[in-house]
Amino acid sequence: MTKPSSGSRRLEGMRHPLHLLPLMFAFAIAACSASSSGATPSNAPPSAPLVARPSVSLKPDSGAIGADYSGILSMDEIEGGCTYLQADDGRKLQVIYPEGWELRKSPLALIAPDGSVHSKGGDRVSVNGSVANDIVTICQIGPVIRATEVLGS
Repeated sequence: MTKPSSGSRRLEGMRHPLHLLPLMFAFAIAACSASSSGATPSNAPPSAPLVARPSVSLKPDSGAIGADYSGILSMDEIEGGCTYLQADDGRKLQVIYPEGWELRKSPLALIAPDGSVHSKGGDRVSVNGSVANDIVTICQIGPVIRATEVLGS
């Protein structure tokens, strides 16, 4: 009878962890795909009445040219609800409204500083402002407009 070489014993010890590699890979893939299912955590509130706006300076960028932007007040269900103006040319314009203006998601409405409803989802909204090239948003659905004024009613 011959004694097995010490090299084959080392390989036998290595085989066991290598068998687990495909299983660990399958668990990792399953965990990653489960986190993007879009399910709402059970401890999350069903919907917040008002959307918090980022605090930004409304001073136009140096060299920025103000313009009028218009579109239909709309919302996508991505990232917890992303509001935008659907422009006539098909672009989705994300708007940072002036100080005091708020967006309510359910039902979708643009609230004026005095608390009145300026526009509801599906209404045309016009703002004056400029494209904000210096920020990135969570929604990333179109250009960001830093509004200095909401026009009309």
